Amino acid sequence: MITMIDQGFISGIEYTPTKDGILFSNLENALITFNGVEYLFDNSLMQKLKRTLKDVKGILPGI
Repeated sequence: MITMIDQGFISGIEYTPTKDGILFSNLENALITFNGVEYLFDNSLMQKLKRTLKDVKGILPGI
């Protein structure tokens, strides 16, 4: 989750490293950003499946 916050995919969440791990705060303010939505659309399982099926269609005639 830290990477997603740092890369700007999620906003509104704050985190603090502690000796025992990471403390997240302001979770009620969490928002997905435009970049986060774009990432989800570009990297979703359905998009990968769609590309795979296009490749299969190109290999197998008549489909």
